[in-house]
Parts: sequence; C-alpha cells; structure tokens
Amino acid sequence: MPMSSTAIIFAKELTRWEDFPGDVPPESKSVWNALSHATQEELKADLAKQGFFSGTSFSFVGIYYSCVAEAVVIGFPKYLSTPSVPQILEHVNLICKVAAKIFSQSSVRFENQFHPFNPRCTAHISNPYDLAVFLLRDYAENGLYTERKRQIRTDGIGQRNWTQTIHRTAPIFDRSPVYLQPITVKSVRKISDTITPLHAYIVNQCARLLKPLGLFKSLTLPAAPRLDNVDLSRYVPTISNKMNQTFSDRELRLLRGLRSWCKEGPYNQTRLGITSFEDFWEAATKKYFGNIEHTRSGPPKYYLDRSSDAYIGSGEAIPDILNAGTSTTSDPYLAIFDAKYYCPIFDDTNFRVYAAPPNSDIAKQIQYYYSLKNQYPTALFGNAFLIPYCSSSGMYCCVGYAVPNTDWHDEIAKKTSLSKTMVSASPGDRVLIYQVDPTQLLNACLHDAHIPDSNVFNDFIKPFNSKAEVGP
Repeated sequence: MPMSSTAIIFAKELTRWEDFPGDVPPESKSVWNALSHATQEELKADLAKQGFFSGTSFSFVGIYYSCVAEAVVIGFPKYLSTPSVPQILEHVNLICKVAAKIFSQSSVRFENQFHPFNPRCTAHISNPYDLAVFLLRDYAENGLYTERKRQIRTDGIGQRNWTQTIHRTAPIFDRSPVYLQPITVKSVRKISDTITPLHAYIVNQCARLLKPLGLFKSLTLPAAPRLDNVDLSRYVPTISNKMNQTFSDRELRLLRGLRSWCKEGPYNQTRLGITSFEDFWEAATKKYFGNIEHTRSGPPKYYLDRSSDAYIGSGEAIPDILNAGTSTTSDPYLAIFDAKYYCPIFDDTNFRVYAAPPNSDIAKQIQYYYSLKNQYPTALFGNAFLIPYCSSSGMYCCVGYAVPNTDWHDEIAKKTSLSKTMVSASPGDRVLIYQVDPTQLLNACLHDAHIPDSNVFNDFIKPFNSKAEVGP
C-alpha cells in the first residue's frame, strides 16, 4: 500500500482498551473514526499481540507499522496533554533517537524495549533509527542495489583480455599474428534477482517508520514485493556471500546495513520505540542528573547471638540516581534522585492529589537518605523526585515536597496511654518534588550534556537544607 493511503493513527500512552486511541488531536481522531469497526478491533488485537498493552492499558511509545491493518500507529507519552500533530511527531522522533543512544551506551537492560533486536542476541544489537535513516539516505542518493558483472564480448567494447583472446580465437599471420576479433571484458551493473527486490522491500519498511515522523517526505519509493510474513534472516547468507565478492566501499556499507536489518528477526523491523516508558525515563534522568554508575548498596547482613560472624542475605537497596561531589567551598555533597514517571493532578478545591507517588515510595526514598547519611555523616544531602512536566522555561523546577503520612493512631495512643502532641519533622523526612521538562532533558541526553556540579549543589542540595522543619 502506498504511504499516501496508509492510515496514521496517534495513540496516547496508558489509554484503556475501550477508550483507544485516547486523547489525541482532532485530525487524528477523525482518521481513527474513518476506519471500520472490524479494522479498529483488528488493529487493537495486533497491538496486543505485539505486547503494546500492559493489562488493558496501551503502553507503547514510538512508531509501529501494522501489516495486519496496513496502518501506522504512533504512540506518544502521557505527559503530552494537548499536543498538536507536529509536536507529537517531533517529540516521538526525539524519543526514538535518545532511546537508541541510551541503549547503546548504558549498562541498563531494557527487556524488549528497543527494536529491531533479538534480546537473546544482544551482541548483535544495532541502532534501528540510525540504520533506517542510513538506508533511506543511501537509496535517495544511489538508488536500488545493483551488482557488477563481467561481460565477455567480441565487438571490441571493453578492456582487451589477451589471455582469453589467444586461447579462444585463431589469429591471421602476417609476419606476426593478428587477432581480428579480440575478446574484451566489460563491467556492467545488473539487477540482482535476490538482493535488489529485498533492498526495495527494506526501503519501504524504513519509509513506513520514518515518513510519519516527517522524514524523507518527498522520497519516491520503489515497487517492492510483499515480504511481510517472510523471515528476512534467510537472506543473511546470500548477503554475506556477496560482501565477500565486492570491493566497492559504498556497496559494502549498503550490504552491511541490509544484513543488519535482516539479521534481527522477521517482524521486529516494523517498530521503533519502547514499551516501558518508566524505564526510559529513569535512564534519561540518570544520564543527565547522575554521576554514580552503580548505585546498589549491597545485600543486608544478619547477626545471631550464637555467632560473631555476619550472615549475608539477599536483596539490595538501589536508589535510582546518585550525584556526589564537592561544592566550590569544598563541602562534600550527595544528591539522591528518584525518577518517578507520574503526572500528579492537584485538586485545589478539595486539596487532593491524584496520580502521585504513593506513601511507600516516599518512605523508601527517605530510608535511602537516612541509610546514606549514616554512612557519610559529614556530607550535605539532597533528596528529590524527578517527574515529567512540559515547560517552556527552565529544564527543571522545584514545586514543593512530599512527606509520608504521620497521622496520629488513636488505638496506639489508647493502649500506650499517650496524649496527642504536635511534632515537627526534620528536613530529612521529606522528598522535594522537581518537575523536569522532557524535551529539554532528552535534547541534553542526545548531545551528551550533563548537569554542572554547581547546579546540583545550588539547585538541589541547598533547597533541601534550607528549612529547619517540615509541615505547616
């Protein structure tokens, strides 16, 4: 199906099955509504088969071409509240770039997040976004693959081959032999019966992924066979054999690209993106805000009365992100960050908050603070949640703090005969809340930028230590 007639469906992350595609731009909603009910259900079933639903909620952020419904689905993150189509395309494009970059550089393992790749063959993971761009750019500049073949000729065209001429033709003697029809060899480029149609199909696959993002819009695509249900890995031996026979740098680069595209499996090439955005959010914030690669604390220790030796348990405390250093005045500091993929909604009328980190997450983050404080008592600390929030000003901003529930327990008070007293918590009993603009963060990650040490101290350490007490 030509790209111009392919339906492009936008879908918001965490939309429930019955509400799919969710809160999307009006022009995209009309495209969805134009599909028949049978096609809509067929597409949703295909998305579920691909693992794009977590329970009954849509969980894919990226771009996917459904061969079943012949439609492109572009999933965008939940924090884009009222975006336009160009904003979605630009942001999903940025996410795909950063996702591939983070995965190639980070030791963080994203199970089935980045495609195309086979998680059982992680040594062969390629960058699918850059690979698709390379293949389309090469096609735009050079056209479809052709292979160089040698023609044996007797019409004088080409380079004379005297060895063949002497062995295969009879000369006329006039003092010395004269060859009236010398054999020549001419190199010509011909279509490959196998690789050329495969190249055409892969070019169309790449266009399915990148054209909806606004890339290569004017590129005219070649006619291609339908190989949607073919295991492309079967072409790998043919491509490898051809690589051993060519000496052209351009051909070798193209053949390597085609082999990488085929090598990762038959269906993975129809998607670019991630299915667990909370993992991606943690990796992106860690790349910019963190400077400690391994944040594990080690397993707990148990001591028994009968022995002086420690018994090593299992399980580790793992803060998401740590940033350690010294200030300009040589004060040691340690910032503890927790990347929370929440978009809190604050009800100013009823003073309620929805879709915010629960009590257990707050308590866990405070526990990290006290544990590390005991280990490094002379350091100044910061403790903060990093949540996504679209902003046109700075990358991040502190909007308040969270404390665990400390309401008086009447039954405990009755059994202990204690009277209710007002006790103020210390600064360590809170977690500051920072809103982080995803676009600015992802652009920083894309260009390998990192938060300056002075910003960590001034923007996170100082605010955390600025209040003597917590609460009203």
